[in-house]
Amino acid sequence: DEFDFWGQPFAFLRFGDGERAICEGRPIQAQDGWAFDGMPNQFAIDLNAALRFNDPGYYIGISDSCCDRPSHEWYLKQITVPLGQVTFANIFVNWNHRRFRQLELKGTVLVSNGGGDFWVPDNLVRGQFDLDSLVEQLLAVDRPILLAAGPASCVIAHKYWTRADPGRRRTIVDVGSAIDETVKGRKTRQYQVPGTRTAELICTW
Repeated sequence: DEFDFWGQPFAFLRFGDGERAICEGRPIQAQDGWAFDGMPNQFAIDLNAALRFNDPGYYIGISDSCCDRPSHEWYLKQITVPLGQVTFANIFVNWNHRRFRQLELKGTVLVSNGGGDFWVPDNLVRGQFDLDSLVEQLLAVDRPILLAAGPASCVIAHKYWTRADPGRRRTIVDVGSAIDETVKGRKTRQYQVPGTRTAELICTW
């Protein structure tokens, strides 16, 4: 269950249109302050590694077919985890956001570009921020870890999962914009406004 952060530890990474652009080496300017120029770099290599990694307890969310069928089909050709470990990238947003808001997140550790326990800059796709150093700090965390760092969330979660002692791993989840109202103090997406189209949208696989 993607909403149970306190049970058996797992990693959950979400891949959408922005992540696909980076993986394919296409330029993109995102609304959250990050951009990718399409040129090969280590971040793109790391993101592709995160997408294609396979391990028990390692779950991946991808674009659904009703909102982005081309990306949905592309991702299904790239992943190596069993389909039982694949779900919607938007599991925490749209209609499901009301369910996410009911979660008790007190006691979790947050990595975010808007504040939290560990701060990261907006544009980690191209920059000098030391993600490896951040992951080393996360290895000492003894609580569930929530990530809201754009495409870097996938890289952070993958590095953490592969480096952590299996017996000491904690759940690490890319929650993305679902936590923006708490972290940034404002609504940043239409789905966060009750009654809007996306707030009522129930996506199909």
